[in-house]
Amino acid sequence: MQEVSRSHSTSTEVEGRGEPSNKKALSPWYVVGFTDGEGSFSVSITHHRTLKTRVEISPDFSIELRKDDEEILTRIQSLLGVGKIYYVRFRNEAWQDHAKLKVRSVKELHEVVIPFFRTYPLQAKKAKVFEIFATIVEMMVRKEHLTYGGIQKIKKLREQMQIFGKKYRN
Repeated sequence: MQEVSRSHSTSTEVEGRGEPSNKKALSPWYVVGFTDGEGSFSVSITHHRTLKTRVEISPDFSIELRKDDEEILTRIQSLLGVGKIYYVRFRNEAWQDHAKLKVRSVKELHEVVIPFFRTYPLQAKKAKVFEIFATIVEMMVRKEHLTYGGIQKIKKLREQMQIFGKKYRN
């Protein structure tokens, strides 16, 4: 298990547990609707001294819920066949602990997550964020993130993603 410290919480990685035997497999369309409401496609850009470009680009797909809803994340993980589940413990007693399904591998994003959401398209404005996200992941597969021009293009695409995000303000 991996501990990750954040200013307001700690996160522990949990290996996949497989789908509970007493539950029916989820419909892909259920996962689409769930992702439209609770999912996130994001791209982090950080400075990294040891990389040649000095920039690290990290895409991820995640769904975060209260820990008592973890079973649904396990079932989504089972349907997709990728991702890891993390526990997020909040230091604020008023907040309940969370569970988070996260896919960070560029290979898994490119080979599983993107084809899944292209086969079963998102229906809300998150579909626009997904398409930009998919473009960034595809650029990374082509190694464009290792060039100055590619990094600049990814930064601009990321800004477009943020316009559709719920935290963006004009």
